[in-house]
Amino acid sequence: MFDDIPVGALVALATFLREKGEYQRSLKILETLKKKPLSGEEKKLLYLNLALVYKKAGFLDRAEDSLLKGIREFPAEGIFYYELGLLYRDAGKLEEAVEFFEKASQLKREYKEELIYTKLYLADTYAEMGRTDKALRILRKLDITVPIPLFYFVLSKLYYFIGENNKGFEKALQGMKLSKEHVSVFLELIERFEPLTLEKLEFLKKELGLVLPVGKLLYKKYIETGNGESALKILEELVEKYPYEPEVMKITSEFCGVPAEESWLRKRLESFWSV
Repeated sequence: MFDDIPVGALVALATFLREKGEYQRSLKILETLKKKPLSGEEKKLLYLNLALVYKKAGFLDRAEDSLLKGIREFPAEGIFYYELGLLYRDAGKLEEAVEFFEKASQLKREYKEELIYTKLYLADTYAEMGRTDKALRILRKLDITVPIPLFYFVLSKLYYFIGENNKGFEKALQGMKLSKEHVSVFLELIERFEPLTLEKLEFLKKELGLVLPVGKLLYKKYIETGNGESALKILEELVEKYPYEPEVMKITSEFCGVPAEESWLRKRLESFWSV
């Protein structure tokens, strides 16, 4: 039934079916194409799309076979190395993934980003395994042109693992300055190796400004140490900067308890709830 339909149109149909989750129908079309005489470009499309459908359907060994076949027949095509790298990375085979991402990035520079992140994941894995020497070797050889928060996360963890807490904290701070969205992750990393003292939290607030994760910890620390005046001050700042943040409203409510109606804090909180 496919004899008179162009190969490109059939591959497009198979891709459409794959995206709809109809893997069996997609594979039926692609497997049928294997029996047709195909040009080099058509074979590339076939091997690649077979691998993508098999991967989506959970047949990882068949996806791997199709990509390896593509590499054997078209060794200069970076996409096959790239997709195989993704396949291995998703399966947790980071060393193999790095190997194929390196080959892919040599053929096409746009694949370099995936290589860098996978090397960082591998370095992090080595660090957790106690192989700090291997992790450090990866980081030293990493060719990064734009600062990446994950780089500072892994480097910070490495320093902490080898007992260089000051350097670990310093690198974590660099990562937090680079990406305020990842502050919570870096704080969790620091707390894994050393306590976040009041002095450290105040220092972080000075360096980062009032970011929500630091503000919450600072408020909690003031409460724990019985410094109600400082707790109220930091809470005022949090309410001012994050007025509609549910966690801030919750903290404010707990701080107020059941205050008098004229309490400015209570009134302000009620105005937020009424929005």
